This record gives sequence, C-alpha cells and structure tokens, in this order.
Amino acid sequence: MLISPVPIVEIDEFFMGILGFEWFGYGFGGMGMTFLRTPMNRRSHSIAYAHMPGHKGLQHLGLAFNALDDIGITQDRVFERELKMQMTLGGHTNDPVISFYHFTPGQIPVECLWEEQPWIDYNVGFEVNPTTLSTWGHKVVGPMVGATVRPVNATATAPAPAVREVKDGKVAA
Repeated sequence: MLISPVPIVEIDEFFMGILGFEWFGYGFGGMGMTFLRTPMNRRSHSIAYAHMPGHKGLQHLGLAFNALDDIGITQDRVFERELKMQMTLGGHTNDPVISFYHFTPGQIPVECLWEEQPWIDYNVGFEVNPTTLSTWGHKVVGPMVGATVRPVNATATAPAPAVREVKDGKVAA
C-alpha cells in the first residue's frame, strides 16, 4: 500500500483513466483507500493506496505465495530471525487472502499473503467495502506506519550508499 499526499481522486484518475486498472474497493472503514487490479490479473488487487495529508511512502508491499504452507514456513523463518512483526496471521474481510505482516531487516514492511483462488466475480463471498480489516487474526503487534512513510518535506538523513566496483563477478573491497 502506497501512502500519498495527493487526493485519492487524482490517483484514481492516473491508475484507472491512464493505466487502465480496474476498481476493486475502498478498503475497510472508509479510511480513504483505493484497491485496484490490472485487467489481466484475477487476484483481488494489484495495488492499494491511501491518502495521508502531508505524508508519502510505502505502508507495506505484498508478496504473494503459491501455497498456504509457504505462508506458515515464511512466518516460522520471520520468528526464528526475530524480525519485527506488524500484524499476526489473519484472514481479510474484503478478499480471500490469508496473510501476516512483518518488517525486513531494512525495516521495509511486507505482507506475506496467500489468496485462495483467482477472482471472477468481485462480490462473491467477500465485502468490497468492509467495516473491519479481518474476519480473524491480524492482531496489531508493531507499528502500522513504519520508517518508509515520511512527511513530504522531510529531508533524507542517511548518506547515499557507497558505489562499489565489481571485478570478475565479485564486489571489490
């Protein structure tokens, strides 16, 4: 999910009017979000964004897995490495997705997700604009907005990464 200082109507026009994405829903609780998918993608959504005045960035990115077991194995690895969690395993209200949210070692928020089946009809079995995020789980156990969302006027404080030379397929010291 992307966070934008630009009003949703303007972003909708870009993704739907120019790029040809299809509308999927507005997210739970009327929180000023939009979920879209490409016409070729039968998953519930390909991109989501929310309006947060004065802020921009990445609230989380989603990684789709092929099997539910892959989600469990990945969650075990996240726990073994003691990575920071955002939300526990849970099932979404607005789509047939089971997922959990965590932070990478670089503090990028990631949703690891498995979607039961491709969608043919938007309104079969799930709410397009639900009042809650989840039917079960997704307990918040970490920050919902991480370091990847910043005020629009914030200046970067980290130095640019050093450029390293590659010789014979190896990074030179």
